[in-house]
Amino acid sequence: MIDEDDPGTLAMNLPPRRGRGRPRKPDALSNAERQRRWRQRRAEEARVAAAQKALMVGSDSGLSIERAHSERLTEQLVNVGLETGYWRSRALTLQAERDELEARLEAALQALGTQLSG
Repeated sequence: MIDEDDPGTLAMNLPPRRGRGRPRKPDALSNAERQRRWRQRRAEEARVAAAQKALMVGSDSGLSIERAHSERLTEQLVNVGLETGYWRSRALTLQAERDELEARLEAALQALGTQLSG
């Protein structure tokens, strides 16, 4: 930069400064162009997914859907069976404990009756 009030200042031949950041590519897309391309890709993906779904609902895929549903139901039945078995064994354990407590109570009452009468 030249100071106009100072006659001794000389002009310096410096190369121009580069702008800040990464240089822009000559074929860069604008935001609107990028958005339009994204919407087109998304619409194409939706069309492909709809076509695949239509094919799946068609011939053999109905069987695979029913098979998956059947497997899910079978798994649920097995889980219910396991839970039923657990509760059945738990009930038997509690019945055995109740019988033991009743026997102990009866023995204690008999012991108390003999102490009071004797």
